Amino acid sequence: MKFRYKLMMGMLITLCFSFGIGGILLIYYSFQYSMDTITSNCMQNYNNVQNTIKIAGQTADGNYDDIFESVLSQMNDKKSTIWKYIKLVDVKTGELIYSNSSEDISKDVSTEVEDAIVTEYSWKDGETYYYQITGDISICLLDSDTVIKKLSICIVYDITQVYDFRNSELSIYRNIMIALLIFGIALAFLFSFWLTKSMEQLSKVVRKIAKGDIKSRAVISSGDEIEMLSNDINVMADTIESDMEKLKESVEKQEFFMAGFAHEMKTPMTSIIGYSDLIRSHNLDVEEMKESANYIFRESKRLEALSLKMLELVVMNKDEASLKVSNPADVINDVTRMIKVGIQKKNITLKVSLENGKVLLDRDLFQSMLNNLIDNAIKSIDGAGEIHVTGRKKDGEYIIQIRDNGRGMSEEELGKITEAFYRVDKSRSRLQGGAGLGLAICKKIAEIHHTELAYESQPGEGTKVTITMREYRKQGGRE
Repeated sequence: MKFRYKLMMGMLITLCFSFGIGGILLIYYSFQYSMDTITSNCMQNYNNVQNTIKIAGQTADGNYDDIFESVLSQMNDKKSTIWKYIKLVDVKTGELIYSNSSEDISKDVSTEVEDAIVTEYSWKDGETYYYQITGDISICLLDSDTVIKKLSICIVYDITQVYDFRNSELSIYRNIMIALLIFGIALAFLFSFWLTKSMEQLSKVVRKIAKGDIKSRAVISSGDEIEMLSNDINVMADTIESDMEKLKESVEKQEFFMAGFAHEMKTPMTSIIGYSDLIRSHNLDVEEMKESANYIFRESKRLEALSLKMLELVVMNKDEASLKVSNPADVINDVTRMIKVGIQKKNITLKVSLENGKVLLDRDLFQSMLNNLIDNAIKSIDGAGEIHVTGRKKDGEYIIQIRDNGRGMSEEELGKITEAFYRVDKSRSRLQGGAGLGLAICKKIAEIHHTELAYESQPGEGTKVTITMREYRKQGGRE
């Protein structure tokens, strides 16, 4: 069953229960009040008749029965008489003194009563409801306690009107209840439809998202918890969409990475296979053999370097590094000392200016990043040139800059240089043994050290790379 119908049924059950119980209690208390009122009036009437008979007996000078009969007859003839049946009996003789009807409709209540004590009794006969009051009357002489006559008076009242009124109330209540239920069903359906409309809309959006339409959003302004839930689902959908975009971008990068890697391996493998087949299938002289072997060796070394770069990049993706307090100037000096030996024949000058400092770093990874950055600076210089490496402290940070006066890059190329296998000059990079992985590795190493590489470059003027690292503080640690 839909929640809409459950809500409607709940509202109807609540309406029926509350209105039903309330109506029944109201009719019950109304009937009880009417019953108490009419029985009170009957008892008051009975007491008036009883007192009238006592007074008539005390003032009579004999012929009591005639006097009693006359008094009751006069009272019965009045239009204000409210009883249905009345009779007066002599208790001692059992003689009927007066009765307003030949048909005795009273009930024999066999209960012994004392003077001034009455018995009340009610019953139903067909469609008529009766209420009977029975009691004894002692007639005494005036100014005396001597009992001269003891009488029993029985009065029966017709109280059907009270029950008819109750039945009328029940009938009216039943009609009102039916009308109210019809109105309540319509109102409950409209109210439940209005309440669940937002939920139905929300459900449609969730189903669309589940089917892959992650751009679907719920627009609900109900000002209640459903709107809050809608906003939460929209936030969740935004997060899913963002994650999906990142995942899609990651998959595209991986596909590009694998395509680039396969392309990079194709050229050296083709050379190795070709020269190997040449040596295997032809009789070469010593020079030709040596030249073929050199090609195979060079391409094999290129494959080895490419494999090492790939392995290094995969290891970097694990984000596993042990950062320790180190002096970056010592690490830079170690790297530049080895590089100076290799660039002397290239007519490139390497200038180093460093200040001591303390930062958290992984020495091996940091050396690898510096090697790649300086190696790229060397490869960007055609002929003679200069490379400046500086390290200085400023405002709680240690700033490393590597600047060259090489070819430089355009702004468009700067945005792509950290992508795997991207090369600014593909033919030149291949001749220099580059695979386009160096700066991708540098970017990952910088992330592990909680920093990033800032590149500035102009075509024909050179490139500057800036690494900004937080200085280590002994008391507070790294901020």
